Amino acid sequence: MFREMKLGLRLGLGFGIVVVLLLMISIMGAHSISNLSGQVNVLVHDRFPKTVWANDIIDAVNVTARVSRNSLLLTNPEDIRKELARIPEQAQLITDRFDKLTAAITSEKGKELLKKSQELR
Repeated sequence: MFREMKLGLRLGLGFGIVVVLLLMISIMGAHSISNLSGQVNVLVHDRFPKTVWANDIIDAVNVTARVSRNSLLLTNPEDIRKELARIPEQAQLITDRFDKLTAAITSEKGKELLKKSQELR
């Protein structure tokens, strides 16, 4: 079949096939980029803030633990009062971050885990 075609027709047919393949690859690439863009938006606007809030809670709990340890190790009553004065600020931060997480988490498993964390608090 191809041997009976003229050279120009064969070249044109080959070029046409290459153009069709290029179009298919371009469409698949555009679809993949669109899908990736949606995933990045979810990551940036939904999951990353939740991660930051959870890390803020962990940091505040760690600060509270260090304050407790330091207050037991210190001997000067004024220094002890200064250390203990840091706890309400950390408690407020933890409460604020739990409130933000409560408003932002939508999955049932996430709500269950958050509830367990709040009960342990």
